[in-house]
Amino acid sequence: MKRLGIGIAAFAICLMSVACGGGDDETKENEDKGQACKVSSSCPLGEVCTDGYCEEWTGCTPEAGQKNSCEAGKLCDENFQCVSVAEKCATVGCECSIMNSMGGFAADNKPTIVLPAGTSAEVVAVLATRTGQILPGAVVQAEVDGTTFTVSEATENTSPVVNAVAGAEGTSTLKVTFDGTAAKCEATLNNLGDAPAGNNVRFFVVDDTTNTPIQGATLVVDTNSDGVDNGAAAATSEQGLSSTTAELGDGEYSVTVFANGYNILSIAGLKIADGKDIVLPMSARAANSDSELTGGFSGQMDFTQYEERYLNSQPRTFKLGIITGSIPFKSLLNFNLDLFIGEISDADCDETPMPAGCYEIEIATFNTKVALPGGLVLGLPSGDIKGHFDSVARPGRRFAWGLGAELDLQDLTPLISIATPYLSECTCDDTPDMCDEACTCDLDCGLNIDIGGALDSVIPL
Repeated sequence: MKRLGIGIAAFAICLMSVACGGGDDETKENEDKGQACKVSSSCPLGEVCTDGYCEEWTGCTPEAGQKNSCEAGKLCDENFQCVSVAEKCATVGCECSIMNSMGGFAADNKPTIVLPAGTSAEVVAVLATRTGQILPGAVVQAEVDGTTFTVSEATENTSPVVNAVAGAEGTSTLKVTFDGTAAKCEATLNNLGDAPAGNNVRFFVVDDTTNTPIQGATLVVDTNSDGVDNGAAAATSEQGLSSTTAELGDGEYSVTVFANGYNILSIAGLKIADGKDIVLPMSARAANSDSELTGGFSGQMDFTQYEERYLNSQPRTFKLGIITGSIPFKSLLNFNLDLFIGEISDADCDETPMPAGCYEIEIATFNTKVALPGGLVLGLPSGDIKGHFDSVARPGRRFAWGLGAELDLQDLTPLISIATPYLSECTCDDTPDMCDEACTCDLDCGLNIDIGGALDSVIPL
């Protein structure tokens, strides 16, 4: 007790004496450094946490009009420094891509754009770094090699507008460059020529995500709502084209198109006066979209910069990330979960040796072997549970994107409590391939998950 009393007394004297702990000089030095902090979110607006103290942010911000945003003609790079488009491309390399008529990227980066004679369309050319960062503000230059199309003059932040020459059926090549960069890209322009004469209609049948013409599609053109074909159109050609050979009259008609591997498409209320060239975009069935053509990528997620910038270089308990490829908006009609989280192995993870795609998760008293999605990254300070990702993507030219964070155990406790019954061995599942209703973990009964509770757990992350 005497030693404890002496220690407390000495501590009290030290608190009152300028001779203990550096005194006024150290206090003044700390005050000059600003507010102490661990993460930037604890600093006042406009300041960031650097070496444990809040300092004024001197870098640029991506949003136009902010205090430190870049002047016109420059952009804020990943190091938060203002650079011109030409400087950025000279440093990291840039590439140009032209979007096809359906708003997607061609796998070979040379899309085909189809127009009837006498029409025009805005063609979107995108300049991006080789790592996928879109660069706005570059000046587009475009020219056409051939006589079946013309192109209007393109300026900064605008896309080239292609005009088909009336009656000049054939192909041309659109060439696009961006001033100050070495990025160039091309597109094939297909002029269909003049529409059919009289009260006939031409149909152009394409895949709604790839813009690829669909050959062999069957068309039923109905003019009196009896379900019988009145147009006598042949099956679509290799170019996806077919025209009616029986005139339709001036009234309304409907068209229904059938193609192997695609959902049926039907459009009603059309009139000759609405146009004599009709584009019919068809949506591939899910089974057809899961063909032998599969894209993908693999790699590792680096959390170092995240820890330095947001965690003051103090790693949290868990590393968690998801990486996937961009999905064409129209593909949501045939949504495949594998495209979002990656493929999940259907192997029995209890086999020895543990099959590929299975991972052992051991946290305190929780220990299990489970198949994890290919696009998931999961790790602990002691090491990675799954340090790599293998993501699948729809065929075509895609951008990769990802989300990642580091969390503490209490952040995941609600999710763990929800998922544990389905990750652990289910001892009450007595009847294989049948639902044991009294068994809360029997997957044959479906997932009995508190969706509201799951969302409440996920949203703060």
